[in-house]
This record gives sequence, C-alpha cells and structure tokens, in this order.
Amino acid sequence: MHFLSTSNVATSLELAAPIVDDLNDLATNGYFAYDSSINQEVLIMSVVMAFLADSPMHAEITCTPMPGPSNSPCRACKLSVDKRADKSLLGYVKDFMRISEGNEIPPPRDWSHTITTLHEAWEKVKIKTATKADYYEVVKKKNGIKDNINSVMVELYKKRNQPEEVARIDAMEKVSSHSVFSPILNLAGFDGVKDTPVEILHVFQMGPVKYLLVDFMDGLTEKSKLRVLGHWTSFNTEINIPILNPAYMVNHYKGFIGKEFKKVVQAAPFVFFPVMKPEQRDLWMALCSLATFIFQTQIDDMDDYIDKLKLHINRFIYYLLKMTAQWVNKPKFHMLLHLPEAILRFGPAALFASENFESFNGVLREQSIHSNRHRPGRDIAIGFCDYQASRLIMSNAHLYNYEDKYHFTASKNVTDMFANNKQIQELFGLHQAPLIQYPALGIAKVPENKQQAVPQHIRDKLQNKVRQVYSIKISQHNLVQSGTFLVNSTSYGKYVASVNSIWQAIPLDQMKIFLEVTPFHRYILNACSLRSSTYHRDESNLSCPPVTGADWEEATREGMDHWKNVSRNNAQSKGKEKAPALNPKSKGSSVSTQRHPTSSQPLQRPMNPLQNTNLVHHELSCIDPLLLNTTPSSNSSLFLETEDQAT
Repeated sequence: MHFLSTSNVATSLELAAPIVDDLNDLATNGYFAYDSSINQEVLIMSVVMAFLADSPMHAEITCTPMPGPSNSPCRACKLSVDKRADKSLLGYVKDFMRISEGNEIPPPRDWSHTITTLHEAWEKVKIKTATKADYYEVVKKKNGIKDNINSVMVELYKKRNQPEEVARIDAMEKVSSHSVFSPILNLAGFDGVKDTPVEILHVFQMGPVKYLLVDFMDGLTEKSKLRVLGHWTSFNTEINIPILNPAYMVNHYKGFIGKEFKKVVQAAPFVFFPVMKPEQRDLWMALCSLATFIFQTQIDDMDDYIDKLKLHINRFIYYLLKMTAQWVNKPKFHMLLHLPEAILRFGPAALFASENFESFNGVLREQSIHSNRHRPGRDIAIGFCDYQASRLIMSNAHLYNYEDKYHFTASKNVTDMFANNKQIQELFGLHQAPLIQYPALGIAKVPENKQQAVPQHIRDKLQNKVRQVYSIKISQHNLVQSGTFLVNSTSYGKYVASVNSIWQAIPLDQMKIFLEVTPFHRYILNACSLRSSTYHRDESNLSCPPVTGADWEEATREGMDHWKNVSRNNAQSKGKEKAPALNPKSKGSSVSTQRHPTSSQPLQRPMNPLQNTNLVHHELSCIDPLLLNTTPSSNSSLFLETEDQAT
C-alpha cells in the first residue's frame, strides 16, 4: 500500500487527475526499474485491476448519484424510477429484489455508454440555447449518471453574467478535452461498472447485518435485553477471539465495526434465536448462512460455489421481503445481489474487502497529528515521502543518480543497522516471523494437573520414546490442545472427536505427533461459523431449497401489505400528534406528573448470567474447527498419527 496524495481543500476527483495521468503512462509506456536479482533494468507496465471504496466514493468514481436518496441507486445496473414516490410500487420492488419470475430485471450498465452520454450532453450544453441546462438535467436523471467535475462546469456555463468563466473553460478544453470531465473516465483499461466490486465491509457488514441487528435490538424489551445479556455472558470465546464484553454487545450495537458484526452473525443462533419470533429466526438463519459463503476464503469449485451463493442470497432476500418491502429504501440490499458477479471476476470476496486496509488509518493519523495544521496535506505527504526514502535505503534498494547517470545502494553498515536490529524493523512496521512448517510444536511443557500416563498403545509402538506436549500448531491461527474438537477423515468416513492428550515421538526433530481422542456421534453444530465454513456446512447438512415463483409472489404480497400497514399507522400517529393538547389547567382535565423509568438506563448484569437462558454455547477450535455440544459415543480412545501434516 502506497500513499499518493491528500488534501483538505481539493476533492478526490481533483486529486485523481495527475494520478490518472501517471497510471495511463504506466499502462501504455511503462517505467524502467533496476532489478537487483539480474543486475539489469527491466520495463514495468501495469493497469488498474479494481477500485475499492465505500458506497459514496464508488458513486463518485463511477459517475453515478449517491445511492441513498437517488432514483437510480445502483452503479451496476439500470435500476431506476421516474420519481421517488414510485419506489413504493410493486414493479420497483421486484426490480430492486431482481425477481425474474414474470418480470424483466434491469439490464447492466455499460461504461462506454456512460462516457458517450456525458460527452454528448456536454456538447449540447455548449450550444447557446435556452434549454441547455434543462437538457443536461434530463439526461442525468434519465440515465442515472452524475459527473461531479462536469456538473460544476455546466453550472459555470449557465452564468451568462460571467463570460470570463466560459472563456476559461473553453481554454481548458482546448488544452485537454478530458479536463472538463472526471479524470476516471480517461483511465486506461478501467471499467467503472465491472471494476468496482461489491465491497463486503460496507455493503454486507455495515449494510444488511447492521440494519437487521439495529432493527432487532431496538424492538427488544428490557427483559429480553437482559436475556440477551445472559446469552452473551455465557458465550465461551476461550480459543481464538478476545473475550467478549457482554454489556458492550448489548448497549452499543449501533456503534459496531466490522469485527463485531462478524461475531454477531456467528453467535446469533445461540444469543439471539431464543428471544426471536419464528419469522425473525428464519430471516437471521438465512443471513448467517449467507455470511459463511461471503467470508469463505478458498473456493474449490467456482461454478458450484456461485450457484449455492445465489441460492442463499435469494433465500435471504425472500425472507427479507416477507418481513416488509420497505427495505427497498436501503440500496445495499440490492448491491448484495451483484456480489456473485464480483466474485466471478475477482475471486473470494475477502480478497477485495477494504477491511484489510482500514488498519493503515493509524499511520495516516500519526502523520496528521505531527502537522502544524497550516498545510496538513503537504505535511502528511512529506512524512510519507520520508518513510518511502528510508524504506528504500534500509532495504538496500538500487537507486538512480539522475545527475551522474548511475545506480547506487546504501553502504553495508547502513543496511546492517536495519537487518540486524529487530527494534528498528518493528519501527518501520516490519514484523518478521520465522518460516514454520506445519504441524509445529505449540507449547511443550504440560501443566502438572494436565499430565497423563503414556497410553499403552503408544508405549508399545514407541517403546517409551515419547513425551507429552501441551499443544501443537496446525496453522498460523489454529492451535490444537486437550479439549479441542476435530474432524477426522478415514477410509470409513468422517467423524468428530475430542482431543484427550498429545504425544510427541523422540527424537524430537522428526515432529511425529500422536493424538489420543474420544469419538462422538451426537453433537450440536453451528453451521454459521465463519471458520472452516465448508466443513461446518458439510457436517450440518442443512438444506436450502430454491425460491419458486409462487414463493416470490407470496413474499411480495406479504411485504407490500406490511409496508402499507406501517405507512397507514405512521400517518395516523402523525395525525394524533398534530391534535391540540388539553390544557392542564382547564376544567375536567387531569395530567399525571409521575415520572416513568427511562429505557436509556444501563443494563444491570443478572446475578446468575444463565438464569434467563437454557443454552450454553462453547466456541471450539480444532483441526477442522466445529462448534459442538457433544455426547461421547463410547469410552474408547483412538490414536491419530500425524506426520508432516495434520490428520
């Protein structure tokens, strides 16, 4: 990730103009750089693969209006209405949900058509006619496009009392015909429709998950919130994520960030379902099941994955529509329907999630703090330029002396200061970890209360040349220890087992590991876990039937009825609010001044956190991690031998 530019005055499109020029040069002419591995100059050429951003920035880049209040809220397809009131019509609801049963869904946008339309509209504006501005607005609304740069130019052209502005714009256009439009329109190899993928942090986590969470929590009574608090308190997270703060999860759900929403979709079956209505459970089950596909990082069969993803998206939209059709006012639900197209083009959604880049905000903030605030953009740029220069020098990069025309590197004393000093490496953000071949030893020393006698089977096989270890690592984030649950694959099939003890053969450099386990055949599985989601889905064997045409008709009818009822009730409530209030001092009236308890008081944790719940949930990590509440099938133990790789 490289810092390019920032400003508290210029807009993003104004900053993008020189960057686009450099990118076009890189895509067409290329740049020479020195390759130290072959000691020669090489030609580097590249094009823009994708533009990752939130919804407002995507709208600005793709020359489309802000999706929320717009009559054309989608940057990927031609979803639109003539006026805002038409969003409550049945036709728009079907278009929004992309219901193809007896309905023609909106076609996809075309980037070249957007560029052509904007250029033609601009040429019309320059013709001295009384309706030129009106024509431009009609074209914008009809096609659902908005170029922020060109819109400013049109406004200046409309001012007949400022001919100098018209002359200045004409002069700009003579120098470069692209200067009066968004520079992104001129970006080589970039398609604003296909290369702005659906970004799951803002579209899914900060969209449907947040909307439904707030809607659910706002509808809970204080008693139900205490039950939810008890469920969060009993939630066991001892394995891979930090300990949850139950009070925070109940009181501050409106301020969650991405990682909290991930916890919500995994914990919902255990935390929310006991206090939900049946229709809410259906909707949330569809949401949580969909999340396991969206956050899946490895796709073995793309065609099968896309088919199942579309199936789960449709199932979620079906339950959402049954709840109320009013959700069409939230464009992120519609953008979710375009996620399969983005995954087909770019791979797993996690690859183009901007959540990974949010961690760099701290570096930018640190540079901003050290600015004198007079020209923060310049100060931040200088700071990052110093970072870049230091990185090149310390990493022994071959730099070019433009005056004397030769390449040079820093001396060995300078590079050794960086290479041999871990503190300086961490100061530059480099956290080098040794290469580990898994499975690897985790914690060798076993606490006294965990120590066991060598099982007879292992003793006979290894002749006592064995030691007990506390844990082993099977990947960077997966630790196996006593109490861990795993899925073992054999020639007879798969089964779930619990680890009793771990044994390492001697000599220790062979990394030969034996696991003593207890098999299980009855267990409760959380199919909504985001870890090893493929195994969870396979073991749970839950069905997701396709949504039929009759199902869509039923959901549409119920959703429209619910929306109409809510609108009618809201209108009646407003009428009552406008009615004149009784005068407290008038005869025959009485006004109570009794204070009622407010719902904004902090929740008190119950003395027994389990008194309001009949379900205790444990997060279990394993070789193929599962969420289980198990019953052993027998008292017998099995021994799984692992060598070079985990079994």
